Amino acid sequence: MSRYLIIPLIIITLLVIALQRNTIWHNSISLWTDGIKKSPKKSRVYGSLASAYNNEGSINEALRYYNIGISLDPKFADLYNNRGNIYIKMGLYNKALEDFTIAISLKPDFSEAYNNRGIAYFNLGNLETALNEHSRAINIKPLSESAFNNRGVVYYEIGEYDRAINDYTIAISLKPDFVQAYNNRGNAYSEKGMLNLAIDDYNRAIMIDPSYSDAYYNRGLVFLKSQNIKSAFDDFKRACELGSHAGCWALKNINANEFK
Repeated sequence: MSRYLIIPLIIITLLVIALQRNTIWHNSISLWTDGIKKSPKKSRVYGSLASAYNNEGSINEALRYYNIGISLDPKFADLYNNRGNIYIKMGLYNKALEDFTIAISLKPDFSEAYNNRGIAYFNLGNLETALNEHSRAINIKPLSESAFNNRGVVYYEIGEYDRAINDYTIAISLKPDFVQAYNNRGNAYSEKGMLNLAIDDYNRAIMIDPSYSDAYYNRGLVFLKSQNIKSAFDDFKRACELGSHAGCWALKNINANEFK
């Protein structure tokens, strides 16, 4: 069995919350580019264009337009929150902290900014503060499924698996199609040795989103634990096909000849 237990980590998912205005149009870069031509002094339009670029994966362009929007209106809390999320994507967690802190100073009941600041602290290894930040977000907005999911991730990281499961379960009750929360709860069940429940959660995640590679990879790890090597191989293969680097690495390190 030891030769197959090759992957010491699972994939968990933290979710940032970006506030986007006029969501019907937020994907239209051309629309908001035209909007800037018509209203070059409106910070909200720059923020909408930045959100459009962010959704397209062009984070450098998103950062550029958030910067302009903030320069036009330095008291626009939502723009600091959203720029902080860009910094998180870039791995610039201290810069993200600065932006979330400014957003909170401008809007003290800004649940989303507390939640996102918790993610920055988590990535900097300050788990106790991260936990407090997510709890504050929940106190302000008790129906925030993202904050419950993210607090669950922190509980998971510190080995409080029952509390993690409780938070993931609340997140799922608030958003029944919450793929990431099913995946994360499956991880917690796996750590507790409740492998059937873990597989059930990964199955649900895959049923909701058949392209969600993390669930295939993590389910493969559970199959390894239960010595179902063929199923593990199949899941790692599917995860790899969907673009999971962890799945591809697992596939390279597992002896496929055993399953033929």
